[in-house]
Amino acid sequence: MAKTTKKTYYKKVKIPKKPKIWTQEEDKILISKAKEYNNQNWSKIASFIKDRTAIQCSARYKRIQPGITKGTWTQEEDDRLVAIISENAGNLSNAFRLFSDEFPHRTPSAAAFRWYGVLRRRNDINVCMITIDKKHKHVNSKIVTSDFSSNKMRRGIWSKVLNLIFGKK
Repeated sequence: MAKTTKKTYYKKVKIPKKPKIWTQEEDKILISKAKEYNNQNWSKIASFIKDRTAIQCSARYKRIQPGITKGTWTQEEDDRLVAIISENAGNLSNAFRLFSDEFPHRTPSAAAFRWYGVLRRRNDINVCMITIDKKHKHVNSKIVTSDFSSNKMRRGIWSKVLNLIFGKK
């Protein structure tokens, strides 16, 4: 049996050595076919674009998706995101989806990145305030504003939660 070298391996599996840059023509085809197939069936969509896989097409479409804003966030968007998260503190993924429904030009993942990357870290916003009712075995959480830094507040909250749950003093 012949020894497989790096050179023969690349010839057998036909993996290009350098990534091919997407052309404007490929982008136009990708957008039209994604719309035609309702952003599903990426294998079928990839069959219309030479030398592109379903994974490549899906990833590229997420980058160039029409109608999605990737620029600067407005104060209105920030304020509304904080408000929606405070209303849905127990389920952040649902909060991001609700925000995306209200602002269709922003994706749920963009809202999550904005929350975790910028808004949560500001000094005037704490991650959450947790209260535990041991008698009824119930946990409540909500977003609160405070002058404390987020890290100090978070450490204090989680140490209290752990003490209540595990009974440490």
